[in-house]
Amino acid sequence: MKILHTISENDFVLLVYNKKLLIDDYETIQSFVSHNFEEQYHNVLAKPSRANDYLSWSVTDKDTYKGLHELNEKDKNTALEQYHGLRDKITEKLNSPSTSEGAAQWKNIIASVFAPENVEIFYDGEEIKLAWGVQFGNHDKNAAPFKEEPKEEPEAEEGAGLAALAATTPPAPKEKHILVSSQKERTRSYNIFYVFFYGIWLFIKRYWSLLLLALLAIFLLHYCSPDCEDNNNSNGIPNRDGDQEEVGEGFIPDDERVRPPIDTTQLIYDDSSMQQIVPDRINIALKDRNKSIKTFAFKLKQEYPDSTYKIIYIDTETGRLQFQFPDTLRATIKDDIKAKMTAYDLLIWDESIFAFSRTFNDPAFSNTNQSYYFNSVQAPGAWNITTGDKDIIVAVVDDGFDLNHPELKNANIVKPYNLENKDDKVYANYDLQHGTHVSATIIGENDNGFGSSGIAPDCSFMPIQLSMNDGVITNTDVIDGILYAIKHGADVINLSLGRVFSPQLTSLPVAEQERLIESMGIDEAEFWNELYDYAKKENVTIVYAGGNDNVLIGIDPMTRSDLVITVSAIDAANQKAVFSNYGDYSTISAPGVRIYNALPGSKMDYMDGTSMAAPIVTGAVALMKSVDPDLTTEEIIKILDATAKSLYVANIGPLIQIEAALKKI
Repeated sequence: MKILHTISENDFVLLVYNKKLLIDDYETIQSFVSHNFEEQYHNVLAKPSRANDYLSWSVTDKDTYKGLHELNEKDKNTALEQYHGLRDKITEKLNSPSTSEGAAQWKNIIASVFAPENVEIFYDGEEIKLAWGVQFGNHDKNAAPFKEEPKEEPEAEEGAGLAALAATTPPAPKEKHILVSSQKERTRSYNIFYVFFYGIWLFIKRYWSLLLLALLAIFLLHYCSPDCEDNNNSNGIPNRDGDQEEVGEGFIPDDERVRPPIDTTQLIYDDSSMQQIVPDRINIALKDRNKSIKTFAFKLKQEYPDSTYKIIYIDTETGRLQFQFPDTLRATIKDDIKAKMTAYDLLIWDESIFAFSRTFNDPAFSNTNQSYYFNSVQAPGAWNITTGDKDIIVAVVDDGFDLNHPELKNANIVKPYNLENKDDKVYANYDLQHGTHVSATIIGENDNGFGSSGIAPDCSFMPIQLSMNDGVITNTDVIDGILYAIKHGADVINLSLGRVFSPQLTSLPVAEQERLIESMGIDEAEFWNELYDYAKKENVTIVYAGGNDNVLIGIDPMTRSDLVITVSAIDAANQKAVFSNYGDYSTISAPGVRIYNALPGSKMDYMDGTSMAAPIVTGAVALMKSVDPDLTTEEIIKILDATAKSLYVANIGPLIQIEAALKKI
């Protein structure tokens, strides 16, 4: 459906007939027209819908319709000729001797629907469409000019009604009909209050059982225990007011947080940020939490009514949506939206592509043994203090998980979730190996006579599998994964993934990289900070892999906050790994070269990258929270910094020392 016209209900009077709004009888009226007039008039009435104190009319046509005030004189006259021709046919039909006695009962309502004071006329060069059901008067810019009407016939007797002519079988009315808007002595105020109170009475009469169920549901939601898995937002970012309101047919997706598939053949590298992005969609978030994202969506679609503009994703919890547009407008669309939507303070950013950190199997990495990194970070000494507490939940947001692997099968699994399927069925295969290795590095079982061990083997594990239906991961997926972890009780979240950048980025001088950090992704960074502030309020610590492009960490907007821990990688010689990202946003370092741990199918192998360094730090944070669950992220960072080992390597964080950190608590 395409929006033809929208008005505020506060500015006009809705027409009432037989104690019912005329627009609520659209289907019956449309059926009458279709059965009694030529085909050219079958779809002349636009379909009405109401939402958020607005009334809209929609059409199925792809053509562009213009109101009378937008037409040249010739087209305006043609549109009016069509309109008055239709009214003449209606009058002739209703007064015809062949018209059934029952149909005559509906003469007032049909006459009112098409009366010039009750319609606005739109024209596409061939045919007209009418916005109707409202007392526009003759002052509106698209209203038909009044012309002298024939004398009003006496009111017809009661009968079977419009449905008789329409070949349908609704029950016949049993009382005289009152067309409020056609009686001059009735005021606008009377219409409004009559409709309001009658509507309340009718709603209660028809839906009293549903109201009881709704009250019961509200009671259960309010008193539900923290473990209830529902959609209430008691632990989430506060809902904007009005987010539960409907915003009209076709404006927004039916389901929240369902990312549409991406055509991976169309991905591009943005010239400014050098990120790999989806060229035809952007993310928009409201900075003001008191405003409704659904109301914003409604008004945004009013500004971009063409079918090539679509709202394809929405999340009322964080007040964000995803907007699709012709990719030829990518250079201007962000500024254009901000210029048109001046009533809102907006954050707008591209839909970026993420990847799991690349692995490195170069022969130069083959001279170390499988367990060197445990000693490097003081893991054995830390285990003398604690191997973790199962009350501490570690969430891993990654590609997939083999929960039958010997290193993971005995773990205490808490609320696993598959973002793609919206269920608890997580899995792994040959192509999805990364999450299994990362998870085992954090919580892999110790003392089981197999493989290796995790840093915090006795903590609990929340596996969150990212959507992989189109083979790519976007920042939308990552946000949804973080939100799930926070809302379902995670204490620590590991994110061993990073942005996909243009290969040209690695050749940029550091000064140019710093310019990118200062000038690019400002809106996105602000949104991430809002999300991190939510995590802070829930005392959830987020650990990021710093990335494997050998560039400054802050180029990725999600890593520019002091509310998260960002990890660089070192090798066995305590030197910066050749691939590791670095810079002032590097919080801490950990080994990331030839880390030996689990792969799907009961296998073990080496993997390399900051993806392997981050879970070592995540495991350390889990041990720290096992000693003191009330530790905040800020306190954890201070302890890590105070107890870490200096590396004498420029521009990366010091090497984590877990035993020393635990003793500092």
